[in-house]
Amino acid sequence: MSRKYAIALHSSVVLPQRDAWIHAAWGDVPVSHFQSDEDLNNCSFLDLKVNKWEIGSEERVG
Repeated sequence: MSRKYAIALHSSVVLPQRDAWIHAAWGDVPVSHFQSDEDLNNCSFLDLKVNKWEIGSEERVG
């Protein structure tokens, strides 16, 4: 099962840095991303995935 989200914004909205946006949404979790442009404000899409296997391995190490 997977969940997908779409966010639509006006073109005049200035987005924060990607790392700050991810941290505000999910906290300090390891993520992978793929986006259409290096600059988040020029992207037409941003695909983020939480790396669950890294979270699980960190819990087992401690």
